[in-house]
Amino acid sequence: MSSAAAALVALAALQRTREEEGDVVIVTEGGATTRAHALVLSMGSEYFKAALSSTWQEEGRREHALQTAPAVLAAAINYMYGIEVAGDFGLEAAGETGDMGELLELADRLLMDELKEEVQRRLARRLTVENYRNMCVLAKRHHAGALAAACARFVVEEVAEPDWAAIQQVPSVATAMARLAVEMEKENMYKKRQDFGSWREYGVYVKGVVKVGMKVRCCQRWAVGRDALTLQGVGAPDVVVEVGDVGRVTLVLGHILRVAWEGAGEKYMATSVVELLQAAVRG
Repeated sequence: MSSAAAALVALAALQRTREEEGDVVIVTEGGATTRAHALVLSMGSEYFKAALSSTWQEEGRREHALQTAPAVLAAAINYMYGIEVAGDFGLEAAGETGDMGELLELADRLLMDELKEEVQRRLARRLTVENYRNMCVLAKRHHAGALAAACARFVVEEVAEPDWAAIQQVPSVATAMARLAVEMEKENMYKKRQDFGSWREYGVYVKGVVKVGMKVRCCQRWAVGRDALTLQGVGAPDVVVEVGDVGRVTLVLGHILRVAWEGAGEKYMATSVVELLQAAVRG
């Protein structure tokens, strides 16, 4: 058994006994209490690591109050014991951030970075036209950069009439939207295949513009066979570069390019089957 697997087994054993043997009592909203092991709390949260300092223990304090809902605290503590947040956690609050928003607040307060990242991913998947304003506020309030970036992309791609007044109140989202706009402009600065009457004309255009280091995207399926490079391939090709695959140009030989494709490695391609996305990266 690996050390990681052994650690999970040990945490699971502690989880089963935490309400009976946990040496720290945590009081939540409404006076509800739960127990946990000081060792697990200090390992899973920088906040508790500081709270459970030697000075704190010398004072004999074994009880801690947190203003949060019991269900939200339970999710955070379970995460410290190696239990993932339930897939349907917080879904009862449709259209709002609900308990998942409270879990982000608690993860931020308890300095639980891994949980905070996971919650941001969950919230990003729940973005809607109705709740994106609340999501933006959450991102600002809890310094949630990943959520701010997700909000920015959602507004750009999905919201027909954005609430600019609300967005301007969240600098992180407004900045992310500006960066996204620059990236999209870069992708649109080069001509595409549909701007030309034939593949040959388009290939001549790419040949005149392409440089080593440029980011490109495949716009025509390219099969690499054992004996030749073809658009359709002969028999069973060794490698296929599909439409949408992205890579960087490593060599320009007239109408032939060598491209380092993500996932397919370096392959020789015709200039007519790639779209130019970004200028060369300076080393």
